[in-house]
Amino acid sequence: MTLLIEGKGNMANENDILAQYGANNIASDNSKSLRDKIYDKFRPTDFIRVINIDTVEFAWVYTDPADEIVEQPDRYTRRVTHGQPKVFKLKPGESRVIPGHMAYIMLEAFYKTYIQHNFPKVASVMNDPAYQEKILNEVIIGAENALDIINSQNNKETITTIDDELGLTDGDSDVTTAGSEPKAPASGTNKARK
Repeated sequence: MTLLIEGKGNMANENDILAQYGANNIASDNSKSLRDKIYDKFRPTDFIRVINIDTVEFAWVYTDPADEIVEQPDRYTRRVTHGQPKVFKLKPGESRVIPGHMAYIMLEAFYKTYIQHNFPKVASVMNDPAYQEKILNEVIIGAENALDIINSQNNKETITTIDDELGLTDGDSDVTTAGSEPKAPASGTNKARK
């Protein structure tokens, strides 16, 4: 395919084509969706510390991709069975480290819930690019190095806490498998059963 530069009657070279294509197809931050803005902030393999900046508890549902079962009985059929969904909760002001792929889900759900909870006229701020950036920057504390977290801990009890914080277990009181009852508190604790 040969392209002609308008008015010149000459064949366009690659640099001219790329310059024209790039100038017309680079998305500005204002035209990016909320999800794209979140994806640009970190990779799915990063560990991200997030905080609940709202005045109410926030909960989200997440299914770990590692729990998926993929079956391909023949070359035309592919079945994906998702693992058991889990509910994660953050109290107001609480922060935790979560995997990036989970943070994508959490941040989008948090933003939408936060806007509905705090603004009577949801439509006026839901798609406001400046406000999206402001909230994302407040909720995302930053990336964490999982090895640094683990190396800073010396005993098994603390490592278990780290696993709970990273969402690697469901032994934490704020992580429940959907449809299951929360675990009863250990004797001697003053936590009430939910």
